[in-house]
Amino acid sequence: MSNNIDDFDKALADMPGYQFPGGIKPRRKSRTQEPKVEPADDSWDSTPRIMKRKGVDTEFFRVGALAQSLGLTSAAIRKWESQGRMPLSRYRSPAPKTHGVEGKKPMGHRLYTRDQIEIVILAATEAGVLDPDVTRPNWSKFTKIVVDGWKSKS
Repeated sequence: MSNNIDDFDKALADMPGYQFPGGIKPRRKSRTQEPKVEPADDSWDSTPRIMKRKGVDTEFFRVGALAQSLGLTSAAIRKWESQGRMPLSRYRSPAPKTHGVEGKKPMGHRLYTRDQIEIVILAATEAGVLDPDVTRPNWSKFTKIVVDGWKSKS
C-alpha cells in the first residue's frame, strides 16, 4: 500500500501548485546577486558635449554617460540624487523652447564634467558601492568624497 502512495506522490510532484506532504515546500535556491550591467571601459567618454565654462571649452557628459561609467542605469543615478546620496548636477543644458508637460518647468539635461565623473567613479570604488560582495556600502563616505571632490574642482 505504501508503494502506491509513494508512486502517487511522485506523480503529483510535477504538477504546478502541488503541496508537499506536511505543507512544506522546498526552498528556492538563492541566487547570487550580480550586477546587471558590467562596468564599461572608457566608452562612456566617446560623446562629450563641448561648451564654454568660464570662457574655457569644457567637456560635458549627460547622465547616461555617468551611469555607463559605473555600469548602472540613468534611473539609478537620478535615484541617488533624489535620496541625497549624490549631490545634484551643477550644470544643465539649455532648456528646450517647447515643453510637452503642462505645469512643469522646462529643464535641460543634467550635465557632468569629466572631472566630476572621475570623482564619482573613485568614490564608488572606495566606498564599495559597486562591489557585489559588499552587503552594506558606505554611502556617507561615498557622498563625502563626491561633495568634497566636486567642491575642489569647481
